[in-house]
Amino acid sequence: SDPDFNFLDTILTHREAFVAWPYGHRTCSKALTQLAFELERRHREENKDGDLDTAIALHNEAWLMSGWYST
Repeated sequence: SDPDFNFLDTILTHREAFVAWPYGHRTCSKALTQLAFELERRHREENKDGDLDTAIALHNEAWLMSGWYST
C-alpha cells in the first residue's frame, strides 16, 4: 500500500473522467463500493488503516454513479 495514495483525489479525478465520457463508467459504482467496504474492513479488523471518512465518500460516489445509469 502506498502511503501517498489518496482516494479523495481519485474521486475528483474520476468525476472529471466521468464528465468527459459517462458511458465508459458503467462498472465504477461496483468498484467504488468494493473499495469502500475494504477500507471499512481494515478499520474494523486492524483499527488503523481504514479511513471511514474516505469509505463514506466512496460509497457516496458509488451511489451517484449508480443513479446515473438507472434512468
